[in-house]
Amino acid sequence: MTRARFLTLCAAAFGLAISISLLPLWMQPAPAGQAPGYMTAHDLDARASYRFLFSLFVLPLGVAFAMRPAIGRLVEGRRWASNGAAAAMLGACWISLITPRWTWVVLPALAAIAACLLLRRFDARFSRADVVLLPTVATVWIALLDRTPKGPDQVLALAVLIVLAVRLAVAWMPRDLPPALCFALAPLALVLQTPFFARDERHAGWPSLLIALLTPFAMRLFVRDSPLARKRLRIALAFAIYPIAAYGYASATSVFSTEGKVRVDFFEDMQHAVPASEMLRGEKPYRDVIPPHGLIQDALFDYAALKSGPVTMGRALKVRGLVTGLHAVLIYALTAAATGSAELGILTFFLAIPFNAAGGPVRSLPALATLTVLASALRRRNPRAFFWAGVLFVIAGLTSLDYAFYALIALLWAALRCARRWEALRWAAIGAVAAGIPVAIALAAYGILFDLFRVTFGEIATWGPAYALTPFGAPEGLQRFRFLPEAILGAFDKSSYVHVLWTLTLLGFAAALGFGIRSKGRRRALSEAMLVLAVFIIICGLSYAERQHHKYLNAVPPLAVAVTWRLFRARSAQLRVFGPLLAVALVMIAQPTYHIAIAASLRRVHGPLEAQWVEIDDVPRATGALFRQTDADVVRAAQRYVATLGPDDTFFDFTNRGLLYFLLDRDMPVRQVEVAFYESEKLQREVIAAIERNPHVRAALVPANDGANAVDGVPNRDRAPLVWQYLETHFEPDRTEGELVFWRRKQ
Repeated sequence: MTRARFLTLCAAAFGLAISISLLPLWMQPAPAGQAPGYMTAHDLDARASYRFLFSLFVLPLGVAFAMRPAIGRLVEGRRWASNGAAAAMLGACWISLITPRWTWVVLPALAAIAACLLLRRFDARFSRADVVLLPTVATVWIALLDRTPKGPDQVLALAVLIVLAVRLAVAWMPRDLPPALCFALAPLALVLQTPFFARDERHAGWPSLLIALLTPFAMRLFVRDSPLARKRLRIALAFAIYPIAAYGYASATSVFSTEGKVRVDFFEDMQHAVPASEMLRGEKPYRDVIPPHGLIQDALFDYAALKSGPVTMGRALKVRGLVTGLHAVLIYALTAAATGSAELGILTFFLAIPFNAAGGPVRSLPALATLTVLASALRRRNPRAFFWAGVLFVIAGLTSLDYAFYALIALLWAALRCARRWEALRWAAIGAVAAGIPVAIALAAYGILFDLFRVTFGEIATWGPAYALTPFGAPEGLQRFRFLPEAILGAFDKSSYVHVLWTLTLLGFAAALGFGIRSKGRRRALSEAMLVLAVFIIICGLSYAERQHHKYLNAVPPLAVAVTWRLFRARSAQLRVFGPLLAVALVMIAQPTYHIAIAASLRRVHGPLEAQWVEIDDVPRATGALFRQTDADVVRAAQRYVATLGPDDTFFDFTNRGLLYFLLDRDMPVRQVEVAFYESEKLQREVIAAIERNPHVRAALVPANDGANAVDGVPNRDRAPLVWQYLETHFEPDRTEGELVFWRRKQ
């Protein structure tokens, strides 16, 4: 399609947008004497429908014809001018569907078209480096959201127009530094909008606007152009500014930034808060308390956070949240490492945000870092880099058993696909040994080296059957569209795209191996980097068998962007056609409009988003966090009962509410924080023995009924019948309060 034809199509779409925006003008009160009917009964002009349909017929045709002279001039000018005009006209369609007001649909688009028309012969020197405008627009958009009451789409239109105006003005100034590099410092303004600052400070708006809009002029005026200056700015963007911008945007648009406190998941958070709490009592992980996911994830991390500050749930979760924000940085780094392009990296981050793929738990960070090193090593054909992959694998093993397995498979695959495979394997082994020996010495000195291996491979590794679900649970999107070709529509549904993309990755991987990689040199190295991402995604599919998790989601946007970029640059004309199609499909799946609406609402709300999230101010260790109201009621009820026990006494939890041990500052009498952890007969007898020999266990918290606190609907008394029998024999009902049933130990 030629540029002229494409611009004409955009002009027709602009006419359609105008007709949609005029609908409120037709919806006038019914005139006097109008014949009775549905519209009259609702006090509406019955001619509105006819006028609206007439405008739908006329305006697309009229605008397409009226724009012909302008399109002819745009085609003769620079490519950026025609692309800018096309984007303005298509953007008007987007705004018309959100805010059908002709002023916001017509005027911004006309202003952009007029600017592109007047400057069509101006060499604005647009390049791939102008991706820096995306985080710049993001910070201006957030600042305007904080300063104006306009809708998010209107504010976004203003932000884009303002940034583009600054970009053209900078290009007009008589200096040689590339205009895109003049915006190198602008994305740093996102830092001022994060929870690192007080609410009034991060919502001020003006400081971010000043940095984003004035630093480009300052860079243009005061930075002399030279190859060294350009190199330094590109390095600063790739290794500092883009990672900081990714972290800043993810933090500025987070729920934590809105509510000011972290939300507590009563079940999930007990698995790391309780082992850390037991360590504060002098107990040791694995020997005295089991960190279910890994030593770092569920013990050392929270222990360090609580040891260095107040022992509260808010402290533990806030530190954890600050570190998990590094997922945004790793999404960027993974793409940049696999493609060699920092610009593609920041684009991938902004795609991952609406994909819900820019976050995750602490335990996935080392594995993603390992994958990043592997992708870079394969692309750069550098076997020495496998040393750091080996080091990171050891850290991944200490953090999470499952993610360490995924990282190991990716590492072995990458080493075997490396041109100098034995050298790569040797460096990976050296790295693993270099990191593993000091760790082993430290664990042995601490007295838990044997316990770590014994519990990890003798107990934790056997828990799989306790958590396995059905092989496949079709999401809503695939249930509605079950058969081909209608099933293709299900790929664009938020509930099913992760399944579809994993399947496409598997099929593409199989096709790539079956056909073979025919390219050589750098193109082959890029393909190998993409394949290791595919291997990681595929092997992470095992997480679906456990709890129908999608632990591969973080790696999906980097691979999708890398494949799209490769298609755009393919030597085959047939393959290049799929580049734009895949790019459009990814944007459709991401559904960025929903993210824009949600992010805007988060910036404009202060405090809990729903009334069910409350603070527990009267329980010291619960401060600084938000609990569901039902969980808050449980904590207070448990606090009242535990207050009747002695100061050194505790209780045994048989309801998977182990977080109460941490919140009420009571000792957990067994090693396992969850009932499913001791389903075997041997471990049940261990639990019974621990209760039996501990005289401080004065009570037991038991389920109110078979369905209460049961994992996957399986009653706890069926999971651990010997323990239940022991409780029935040695404890008796004492108090029922709300959802809690306490039994007192018999004398």
